[in-house]
Amino acid sequence: MIVLGVEAAPRANMSYRWTIANGKFSNGLTTITTTTAATVTFTAIATVGQATTNLDLTVVEVNALAEASTPGTATITVVQKPVKPTMTIRRNSTVIATDDVTEGYTYTAEVTAPRTNLNMTYSWTIVNGTFVGSANPLTATGASADFVPDPVANGIKNVTLTVVEHNPLDVTAASTPRALRARPVPRVETVTVTTSTNVVVTDGNLTAGKTYLIKVPARSAIIYAWRMPSAATIVSGAATSALTFMPNAVNPADGTAALDLVLDETNAPSDGAQATTAKSLTVYPAPLQPVVTIDNNPEILLTVSTLYRARVPARPNMTYTWSIPANGTAQCFTAGCTNPRIECDSLGANCQSVFEFKTARPGERRIGPEVGAARPVQRRHSVDRQRHWIRQPGIHHHWAVDGQHDIHADRHQRGHVSRDGHCGGDGDELGRGRLGERGRYHFDGLLGPCAGV
Repeated sequence: MIVLGVEAAPRANMSYRWTIANGKFSNGLTTITTTTAATVTFTAIATVGQATTNLDLTVVEVNALAEASTPGTATITVVQKPVKPTMTIRRNSTVIATDDVTEGYTYTAEVTAPRTNLNMTYSWTIVNGTFVGSANPLTATGASADFVPDPVANGIKNVTLTVVEHNPLDVTAASTPRALRARPVPRVETVTVTTSTNVVVTDGNLTAGKTYLIKVPARSAIIYAWRMPSAATIVSGAATSALTFMPNAVNPADGTAALDLVLDETNAPSDGAQATTAKSLTVYPAPLQPVVTIDNNPEILLTVSTLYRARVPARPNMTYTWSIPANGTAQCFTAGCTNPRIECDSLGANCQSVFEFKTARPGERRIGPEVGAARPVQRRHSVDRQRHWIRQPGIHHHWAVDGQHDIHADRHQRGHVSRDGHCGGDGDELGRGRLGERGRYHFDGLLGPCAGV
């Protein structure tokens, strides 16, 4: 609204007639026929679609005889009024679908319907971000502005953008602040692999059938998706930062199997923010508990100072370590005792790990191997060893008990002797046989003839 007056004070007995083009007086009309006022109030009207419009205001002085003077005219330039702008956010020319953005990425904010043809200009401000190429990183000018959200340590950080429209007279109208949600950027992660007992696997070598955990640092506002591996089974955590998995079985004849685990990271914005982390591992076949035979019998009585051969089936790419308690009761006669020779048939099949030994004195001994997959760092799988009774030539060690008589025994450990001469339990007893013999009886947990030692 503009107030305009004549150059001099109104004169007595004079009246005035006003007309206006591209505007309206306060009475809502474009003319004022008679008034004694030397000033008028009017509103300028700009022509739609034009940057400027000429407003013409005319006044005529009239005397009491209705004689009119020559019109006086004033021409005023009218500019467009600013309006509240709206904005559009793009990433690589694509409008973002939501108000989610990614830290460190460059976005373009633009006035949705700029009116630069009407001589409008624009200014921008930002909170928790910076403008690209601007002298002041927190302000920018122009119908569009490139900006980068500030770094996000974890979770979500709010970024606020505002744009203001200015006309040539610097009359302004500000937009509604645009609130954006900045999220952390997906990245290639540092991977840690641990066993089920939380031991870190540093060499990348795993055993088939065991449970492992592969994990990356967990960050909120990140979406995790582990790809389904071809050589392992996912136990849990496929959509988390920590995946529990179990490598599938490996044929020992193949030696090892490759296992590639791949993690895809994304975040909520639809701007293509994604990173892929891959970890290559090697899976070895799991050791199995071998069955020990001595001279092809699973359990026999051994004679002191006699050479025996112990065997277990040998699987490809497996190593075998044999042991006898180091108490002088047996002696190894195999070259390289801890890793003895492998014997196969003429076709190179039916291989066995062979261990040769001699017993030194009577007693119960445990003889057996530990087996592990051949790998850079040896991991061995303990197995139950076979038990064997060792007898000394010329000495009777089997005690019989008449079914009509009881053994009179002093029991030192748990165990018992039945009437039919069989032992059970586990331990030693001193007892008297049916002929008055005294001896120490040893029990091995299974019913069978008692053996004196």
